[in-house]
Amino acid sequence: MNRMHTKTISILLCLLMITTAAAFAAGNKESGTAAKQQEVVTIEFFQGKPEAVDTFNALIDTFEQEYPHIKVTQVNVPDSEKVLTTRIAIDDIPDIFNAYVVQPSFKFLTDEGYVMDLTDKQFLRNVNPGILETAKYDGKAFAFPLALNTFGVFYNVEIFDRLGLSIPETWDEFMGLCTTLESHDITPIVLTDKETWTLRQQGGVIEGMLIGDQQAYFSQITSGAKKPSELMYPRIAQKMLELRTHAQDQTLGTDYGQGISNFANGQAAMFINGIWAIASITKANPDLQYDMFPLPADKKEDTTILSGIDVALAVSETTEHPEEVLTFLEFLSQVENAQLYSDLDGAPSAITGVSVQADHYERLMEVIDAGKVYGWPYIHYPLAAYNEYAGMYQNLIAHGSVQTFLDEIDSVYEAALQQ
Repeated sequence: MNRMHTKTISILLCLLMITTAAAFAAGNKESGTAAKQQEVVTIEFFQGKPEAVDTFNALIDTFEQEYPHIKVTQVNVPDSEKVLTTRIAIDDIPDIFNAYVVQPSFKFLTDEGYVMDLTDKQFLRNVNPGILETAKYDGKAFAFPLALNTFGVFYNVEIFDRLGLSIPETWDEFMGLCTTLESHDITPIVLTDKETWTLRQQGGVIEGMLIGDQQAYFSQITSGAKKPSELMYPRIAQKMLELRTHAQDQTLGTDYGQGISNFANGQAAMFINGIWAIASITKANPDLQYDMFPLPADKKEDTTILSGIDVALAVSETTEHPEEVLTFLEFLSQVENAQLYSDLDGAPSAITGVSVQADHYERLMEVIDAGKVYGWPYIHYPLAAYNEYAGMYQNLIAHGSVQTFLDEIDSVYEAALQQ
């Protein structure tokens, strides 16, 4: 073998070794990348709306198909506010949780540094700017608004048509309607007083419609100029009790799910709640013909409608998976996904570009479009007082004493304002 031939073979062997090494390295790199792609990250989504579980599951299924490396575990439990508070106290904070941005408790969480500041996140540009402003605290966005809500009276269209009943436009007409239904052996209203959140909401809706300018109203209390009992709370308590004279027996034993079932299956002609109940009512009885009307004020011209944020999602400041969590929120902010939520849940969207199908609540939208709206009054409650509201309403319903309720609310506010 001559020297030239030997040199050629040596070069070829070197090239073969280099190629093999490169291929081996590339194979290792591809194998490592594949392993990384297969690594699944699980994030917890804690939300307190039982009626939205199926809707969110549909969105989560779509998300996980698009992002197979992220698994979203939805957690929904009874009395979710209390459970979340307990979990935060023991430093077991969900990655994402449904935030009620107008409640004092959420402002406490932001002040204490439990919630991630989302102000500069790009996906918030998809939110209607006006709605986003209402969700801010101290000029910052600590939650991502997804859906809006409103509140009114669901009614069974078939029962109303069969009896020739008209939609009431004043409180006295509403109470008269209830009396007429009772004369036909029909339970007028189903109420879910076992649930503290439904009680607080109903009281808040009556309160919001009665008090007008919330800032001016509550400043009288917080400044010490007036006691709650000296303002609208006697009338609020009276209305809460009056409603219960036209409801099923033992309203304190009926929870939200049972209330949905009773109304959907014709065991009551009306159900007082928010539009978030639409999906659950339809699921319970797809054939039910039902609609909504505004909870009427004492005078027709004074009837106003609650309009607030129903779903806003917050992120734990200490989440171990911020990238995956924000990816999920960005997904929910996309118009096609927000549209799916609105279509399935029946709620108006906070996302620009989503069309609203106001099935069942056209009458409510007419009042909202006319600008006769108010927000949840909770934002003005001292935190200590807010935590006591539902219990005070339950005591009112259990004992039926307006004076005891007034004494209790005066005492609660006095203690709260001294803290």
